[in-house]
Amino acid sequence: KVDNEKCIDILPRDQESDHVELWDSGSCSSAVGKSGGRQMLSLTSTCVQRHGTIMHEFLHAFGFYHEQSRSDRDEWIIVNYDNIEEGKEHNFRKYDEDDINLAGTEYDYGSVMHYGPYGFAV
Repeated sequence: KVDNEKCIDILPRDQESDHVELWDSGSCSSAVGKSGGRQMLSLTSTCVQRHGTIMHEFLHAFGFYHEQSRSDRDEWIIVNYDNIEEGKEHNFRKYDEDDINLAGTEYDYGSVMHYGPYGFAV
């Protein structure tokens, strides 16, 4: 719930053509937003042991980006690209205001969508 209002329902699939299907690709991942038809969301055995990771990936499927990708993130954090694992830089891409709807929210260091200070550090 957000402000005591229910905003997301997760229901078993019946005959819906648009749906999320869980699988184990060896990583914890999901596309951001509705892709149409079957949308694959990957959760490995280590992912499902952490409720925050499950929430994080479902929120990606629902259209939420990483908190550190917000258009206003440079006012709140410094991303040290020299200390990010090669190939993981995309997790720290900053999007324009036209790409992400901040919905009037303030930057949230504690968001389940925010990596910790050493996320993907070398």
